[in-house]
Amino acid sequence: MDETMESWEEAVNTAHAIGADRPWDKRLVKRDPTQVEVSAIQDKTREIARLAMIGWSTKAIAEFIGMDAPHVSAIRHSSLFRSIIDELQDKRDEAAIDFRQDLERLIPEAINTYEEVLTGPQAPPSLRVKVAGEVLDRSGFAPVRQSIIQSVNTKLSMEDIADIRNRAEEARRRRQEQSIDVEAAITE
Repeated sequence: MDETMESWEEAVNTAHAIGADRPWDKRLVKRDPTQVEVSAIQDKTREIARLAMIGWSTKAIAEFIGMDAPHVSAIRHSSLFRSIIDELQDKRDEAAIDFRQDLERLIPEAINTYEEVLTGPQAPPSLRVKVAGEVLDRSGFAPVRQSIIQSVNTKLSMEDIADIRNRAEEARRRRQEQSIDVEAAITE
């Protein structure tokens, strides 16, 4: 064993001995490494919560963070994790409310800008037409868009299928002959 390892072990043992004199200092209390408190890894718990909030699976989180999936699962089922998730959801909800309020404050200004473009002489006609179309579209007067969908159901016999194949082969052969004729005319 080298000298630094011995000095490190000495320092740890001394810290634990001092811990007996200061029981309130949790850093100095010797713990069983298999009994890790979830609160001791709060940073990783926050990262796991953040990834869970955006839809990552336990396995994906474990691979990304470099932990075992059962350990990540244990953290995800802890009360600390639940409180962090609740906190993140509250922040997300507050941000959504703030964003909506910001949009509501901008609506009158946006309407005024549309009016200035539509009625002001400085706007080119193409821009005025575009803005007018957007206003009409958002007011429920969108251009009529018609989709025609036709469906045909039929039963084909083996003879019908063979006939279709023969016609397709004949059309391909004619196209190929035409391309050969064009190539021959170009080379002559």
